[in-house]
Amino acid sequence: MTSIISGQVVGKTGHYRYFPIAGTAVMAIGLGLMSTMGRGTSIWLESLYMLILGLGIGLAMQVLTIVVQNTVPYAQLGTATSGVTFFRTLGSAFGTAIFGTLYTNQLAPNLTAALTETKVVPPEVAANPQALRSLPPELAAPIIDAYAKTIDHVFLWVVPVALAGFVIAWFLQEVPLRDSIRPAASDVGEGFSVPDSPDRVVLLERAVSAAMRKARAEGPVGPRIVAESGTQLSDGQAWALGQVYVHSRGGGVATLDAIAYAHKVPTEVIGPVFDRLIIDGYLTEDPRRLELTDSGRIEVDRIKAAWRRWLDSRIDDWDSDDPADRALLSRALENIATKLLDEDAREREPVHA
Repeated sequence: MTSIISGQVVGKTGHYRYFPIAGTAVMAIGLGLMSTMGRGTSIWLESLYMLILGLGIGLAMQVLTIVVQNTVPYAQLGTATSGVTFFRTLGSAFGTAIFGTLYTNQLAPNLTAALTETKVVPPEVAANPQALRSLPPELAAPIIDAYAKTIDHVFLWVVPVALAGFVIAWFLQEVPLRDSIRPAASDVGEGFSVPDSPDRVVLLERAVSAAMRKARAEGPVGPRIVAESGTQLSDGQAWALGQVYVHSRGGGVATLDAIAYAHKVPTEVIGPVFDRLIIDGYLTEDPRRLELTDSGRIEVDRIKAAWRRWLDSRIDDWDSDDPADRALLSRALENIATKLLDEDAREREPVHA
């Protein structure tokens, strides 16, 4: 419950710093309450204590992966995300060993004292819950108390760990939340399991998609980009050249029929704009494909440069001067275009069949 709530709030507001602080505090309270359980603790009270502990875990765990992914450059996202998984695994290994040792060391004297008190209960019965329940209450009580005291001892030692996390969380610095991270903030799986994707290109694809969604809410994006590119082409002509460029990537074939099918319009609707571009020398056509001329490539490069400048202003954590980030953006845009073309190809397969 708190994972969903915190994720939604972080995704909408971009503020996350106080969730780990509140989460570790609630965890410490839950652990402290669980260290008070005894033989007479009811199922409902025990469940309440575990609920409080779970609320604290939910407040903290969901946000910590988001914090790490949000505070490193895109080029280091894979390393940082893998680091989250590594340190969680390392911490769980140390925690299991340390607190398992505390349990074992405390149980031995407690259980020895309980067995000495009862005198007639053999050790193998004390180690078997089913056999222990069959004992008379006066014989079972000291043994059950020994286990309860041991478990309380372990929970009591975990409380300082949660309090240490509470103190450390106050030193967490908050930076503006990336658009690529906002959708993942509300995904519970991101916080509790291995993060969804350590691939920095995939995360940059999300950032581009999020920037596009946000920009479309303000009005059509394409005409603004075309106007800023300095091209003499109309919006329709720029779109047509872009379609030929995208469909031709990676050895693909651009045809008027394929472009019309991809956008679910008759070829007669878009045909005139392509005819005009052929006449003006931006495209060449043979019976099988449309191709860009040198003039057409120059215009496409202008529009591509305008798109990159626009993305640079929208994705504020992407460094346009960093060659590594520029290469990542090129791969992300190429992946987006390839996925769109693959979807179009799959849609056309049944028609040809």
